Amino acid sequence: MTDNSNPTGSKHMMDDAGDGSTYSAVHAKYHPAMRSFLEEFGFYDILIVDPRNGNIVYSVFKEIDYGTSLKNGVYANTNFAEAYRLATTGAPGSSFLVDYEPYTPSYLAPASFISSPIYDGDELAGVLLFQMPIDSINAVMQTREGMGESGETYIVGPDNLLRSDSRFSEESTLLQLEVDTDGANEALAGTIDTKVIDDYHGIPVLSAYTPLAIDGVHWAMLSEIDEAEVLASENSLLRTTLIVVAISALIVVAVRYFFGRQITTPVQVVADIAKDLADRVFPALARSAKAVAAGDLTVKIAIDTKKVIVKSKDEIGHMATAFNDMIDQVGGLGPSLNTMVGGMSKLILEVRETATSVADASTELTGAAEQAGDATNGIASTSQQVAKGAQQQANSVQSSTVLISQLTDGLDKINKGSVEQTESVDQAKAIVTQVASATQSVADNAAASTEGAKAADEAAENGLKVVKETVRYEPDQRCRRFRF
Repeated sequence: MTDNSNPTGSKHMMDDAGDGSTYSAVHAKYHPAMRSFLEEFGFYDILIVDPRNGNIVYSVFKEIDYGTSLKNGVYANTNFAEAYRLATTGAPGSSFLVDYEPYTPSYLAPASFISSPIYDGDELAGVLLFQMPIDSINAVMQTREGMGESGETYIVGPDNLLRSDSRFSEESTLLQLEVDTDGANEALAGTIDTKVIDDYHGIPVLSAYTPLAIDGVHWAMLSEIDEAEVLASENSLLRTTLIVVAISALIVVAVRYFFGRQITTPVQVVADIAKDLADRVFPALARSAKAVAAGDLTVKIAIDTKKVIVKSKDEIGHMATAFNDMIDQVGGLGPSLNTMVGGMSKLILEVRETATSVADASTELTGAAEQAGDATNGIASTSQQVAKGAQQQANSVQSSTVLISQLTDGLDKINKGSVEQTESVDQAKAIVTQVASATQSVADNAAASTEGAKAADEAAENGLKVVKETVRYEPDQRCRRFRF
């Protein structure tokens, strides 16, 4: 401190004491950043305290409290020491605010402090403290926007002393001016209200007040403006309002007439055309639709519609354009319905022609089927004849077998003896004659069977030909071919 050549109030400008100590090296490394932070946010001072002994080991401004102990030093009973003690019992990330009190190292200027513990893991390594600036609070409280000539906003503490400076005082009123009014007392008691009261000058004011919910302090805020200024503003506003209303009324009457004509005329035109659609066009469409539904496909639908003449591009013009689009769609219904009816007529005609072709083809198919039936009957008759011839052939074969058996018996008898040969010659001749006759019958039956088979074969071929011609018959080109 004594070796710092910078004057009081500028001690914070020295970064390195130049003594080669470890403290000076650390100070030179971190002090510029701390100083920039203080200047950026407008704090009065930033300090770090050793939690073990309460020693102030760092200060940006390095006032006379720098290096003293907040546990047992000369400032151990200040609000600064109270902020330090609160932080030593706080959890990581917690913060504490203490109310304003005159602080000797700051030349008895009111000082308020915010403190927060610094942890290294689970170990409390230090306490960081900020000495709060009064200028930043005054900048907010003394705003003139919307407050007129007599309005002001201020903060009051539990002792009814101001915690901000009055905008009407050239000297600081912080902890100097007492405000013992109904509004201040009610706000400190937790009431939020707006009403006319006497301010701390005894002047009737319109006062709005509320308590401030800030941990660590018990403050209230009041915003007030003289009642006379409010009433004057009201009278002036009333006069101005009456004049504006009168002029506006005249303008509204004129504008209403002009724009009324601009609005009602196109709206009336739209209404007339809509009425024409309802009275004439839509009923005509309904009658035509009913006629088509009843089967009259000769109906021709003609729709004559009117359109709105669009002269503006405002909402009325947009409405008229949309209405014209609807009319175009209605007008398109006539050609669409006519096209549909024409298509239905053509379709019905084609269906009729197709039905006639199908009927003709059915008749031809019936005749072919009858021919096929006759051919089938012929085939069946021929088959019966073939079967009959085959049976006759089988009977002839059986008769031949019997004769041959008899011949064998006769030959056996011949072999029995020569005596019996002579006697049997005549009998053998007779047998041979019978065999020859039987053989001739067999040949005749075989020839007859052959002719019957040929006739059956020819009948079968003729029947097959008739069936094929019947099955492969192709009707007129208007009908679909039938193939089996």
